[in-house]
Amino acid sequence: MQTGAILVCAVFIVFSFSVGYLLGGPGIDTQRVLGVGTAQRNFAAALLVGTSNFDDPNVVSIIMVTSLLMLIIVLIAGQKFTEIQEEKILEIDQVKVL
Repeated sequence: MQTGAILVCAVFIVFSFSVGYLLGGPGIDTQRVLGVGTAQRNFAAALLVGTSNFDDPNVVSIIMVTSLLMLIIVLIAGQKFTEIQEEKILEIDQVKVL
């Protein structure tokens, strides 16, 4: 496995999330769902294509590394979005109190 492959996989996932998020429309909830849906690719289908068309075991390794990175990045992003949303709610509540 090449050393830059993991970095490329991570960049691909972040890019996919960004495209889905930016094309998600005006609603923040829709943007989040489309961002996560775009980043969380169907790796079962990728494994099927990778194992049936390539004899190189590195193909399956890259697919598995990418799927694990997807899971980790999407979980971290989801947690950050929850924190951002809570901060915005607190700001709105403070404005209403004043």
